[in-house]
Amino acid sequence: MGTVVKLTEKFLQGVKAEKRRDLSVTGRTGLILRVTPDRGRTSRTFRYRYFREGSAKYVTLGEYPALSVADAHELHARCVTVAKSGGDPQAIVSAYWAERAPRSTAADGAGPTVADVVKEFLAVAERKRKRPEQARYLLEANVLPSLGDRPVAQLRKRDIVEALDKIVRRGSPVLANRVQQVLKQAFQVAADRDLIDSVPIFPRALAGGDEQTRTRVLTETEIRALWHGLDALSSDAGITKDDGETVRIPRSIALALKLQLVTAQRRGEIAGARWDDIADSTWCIPTSPKKKRARENVPHYVPLSPLAERLLEELRTLAAGSPYWLPSQRTAKVATDRARSISKAAREARSALKMADWRPHDLRRTARTLMAKIGVSDTVAERVLGHGPDDPMVATYNQYPYRVEMREALDQWATELERIISAKDPKR
Repeated sequence: MGTVVKLTEKFLQGVKAEKRRDLSVTGRTGLILRVTPDRGRTSRTFRYRYFREGSAKYVTLGEYPALSVADAHELHARCVTVAKSGGDPQAIVSAYWAERAPRSTAADGAGPTVADVVKEFLAVAERKRKRPEQARYLLEANVLPSLGDRPVAQLRKRDIVEALDKIVRRGSPVLANRVQQVLKQAFQVAADRDLIDSVPIFPRALAGGDEQTRTRVLTETEIRALWHGLDALSSDAGITKDDGETVRIPRSIALALKLQLVTAQRRGEIAGARWDDIADSTWCIPTSPKKKRARENVPHYVPLSPLAERLLEELRTLAAGSPYWLPSQRTAKVATDRARSISKAAREARSALKMADWRPHDLRRTARTLMAKIGVSDTVAERVLGHGPDDPMVATYNQYPYRVEMREALDQWATELERIISAKDPKR
């Protein structure tokens, strides 16, 4: 939120956006104006950011001009008061819009609402989903503000289409697809549990369109530029872009991106890791009771190369006694938004270093690809990534853990990576 603006009707009517931007509102702690290009016009959405247990939470207040400046100020003030007392600002926003929604003649006795369906689903998700917080965010941020108070019996397919199209117009087609998928799951769970009689009709096509499978792999030149660029970005000086903006990222997050490349593990696994997960130069990624397949229901052991251990040694110093690799800077506890912090840092690094599009997960793919290039077998490389055999018979009968081979592979990959980052003229 680098840019701070004074919120007036005149400013809102004249603001333009070539790309999506979040602007902080002066004098209004946590009030954000998101401007997004939308088919030749600019959409202007008010959001409220607050913190709960060290994690940033966001609530969409409404879109201008449906929500005026005065109303945005009033609604923001209510949310601040509720958040300070430990309450739920989302409930305030939902109630605000419910008061302004047109009254239905069938409102009384109309049965469960979409909010009731979401509540039922999230209670089940807490027990059964690997990452229930993702489902909660998708539904609470993108569904409840517009559809939460709608009785399911009165919900039309057109209502769902319009809610999803609004997300697409914000410039988030992939997010619209995820919301569509998880909302349909929510209705299916509610129907299975006899909360509602049937699942509403959903559009057959994904709202955000077909998604392309990513195949992005960083070249040796890009790896070297990124590795040293992360050092520069996490220094006190940072990197100054052509427009004069200075970009800095936290050193701990820079190390997390390096660790993802060195260990070939997922962003979320690094974000939630604890120091007591490490023993005998091996990182144990705990299993989850929410994993459905038997071959996933075992811990994943990742041997740590000397390069990984050097990065972790620096990260441990930065953690300052916290039990977590990437603790919240406010509470020293695990921060549920650390995975998003890694993604944000990747975007900032990509822009500051003028690199072609890449994302944190592409570092995992890059490591896997280059392990194949240096001769690591597919069987061992897939075990490093935590992938089980595709053949269920192999998964059943071959219980060999490949620990020795995985350590050799990751040591070999670390040696190759150190060659790449130290080369004066690495190959593309």
